[in-house]
Amino acid sequence: MTTAMTATSRSTSRTAIQVDFDAELEDQTLDVDIDIEGPAADGSYTYPLGDAGTVTIDVAGMDVTLAGTSLGEGWEVTEQETDGDVDLDIVNAGSSTSIYFEADVDDGELDVDIEIEVGRDFDAVRQDDDDDDRSDNDDDDNDGDDDDSVDSTEGAEGVSASG
Repeated sequence: MTTAMTATSRSTSRTAIQVDFDAELEDQTLDVDIDIEGPAADGSYTYPLGDAGTVTIDVAGMDVTLAGTSLGEGWEVTEQETDGDVDLDIVNAGSSTSIYFEADVDDGELDVDIEIEVGRDFDAVRQDDDDDDRSDNDDDDNDGDDDDSVDSTEGAEGVSASG
């Protein structure tokens, strides 16, 4: 089953922000892509990532820097690059979930891309994190309870900005 949708665009008298949403379920893996584009006004912007926590970036001219992350239990940043833009890989092996977060300024527009992957084919490195003596090959969702259900995460539910 494959599902794809595009979300709404929102405009106000001062700014125009476009949000595109795409979701696809294939081979027991849910892929969600959220693209947010709007004017690159200087300031701090916080993006909620559901159970994963939040990512805060600072924009100054054409540069985007990571101001901080506040991660939920079980989540970790596994890769981070900052060179005028921000690229993060955030993973929760216990829920078979990975999030890729990218923010940059291009042609005066702040472009934020959030890609969420949930399911058996997620990009994280599996860990043996339960208390039994067996590897987690018997525990497909890697949460230590030997059932194969996959915990879901909440989607990005809003963006706050100060500038």
